[in-house]
Amino acid sequence: MRARRTVTRAVALLVAAVGAALIMPAVAAAAPSVASYPYPAPPPSLTVSSAAVTTGKSVRVSGSGFASKEPVSITVRYRITLRSASFHPPFGGHAVGRADGQGKVKSTVALKFPGYATITVRGIKSHKSASVTVRVLAWRGAWPAHFKPASSTSSDRDGAVGGEIIAGLLGITAMIGSGLVGARAVRRRRA
Repeated sequence: MRARRTVTRAVALLVAAVGAALIMPAVAAAAPSVASYPYPAPPPSLTVSSAAVTTGKSVRVSGSGFASKEPVSITVRYRITLRSASFHPPFGGHAVGRADGQGKVKSTVALKFPGYATITVRGIKSHKSASVTVRVLAWRGAWPAHFKPASSTSSDRDGAVGGEIIAGLLGITAMIGSGLVGARAVRRRRA
């Protein structure tokens, strides 16, 4: 009786081993491989339809890498030059959207001030964020005759220089204005 049990167990183990050897390759092929899910997850990415636009025009923003159907915050900050401090626009500059089922975001953003606009999309739940910078020109094309600088000869270069001059003038005006407001505040404190 004991020998019979031993033989029965041996046969059962042999059948189980053969079954496992035949089934395991099919199970391994059906399971997703570890290589298809990178760790850590890649950061989100953001692209725009145009790297440079004129004031008042819009760019299409496309992003990916956010959580599925996650609410996202879209903000715009402006700088007069690449190395200057950034500022929020006095109106607008913020919107809320939602990623689709695949974590992709699409939106249209209007750029209203000359200089450089940094568009940031941030996932509200995941806190993942991505940014892209767009150059906003005051205008494109040739200078008007009464504003044309004497040293400029290329019509292609005129539009870019015009945008830089207008951006610089706006920056100087903002600095003077903030200095006047600061001086007035100091006088009030001393009085």
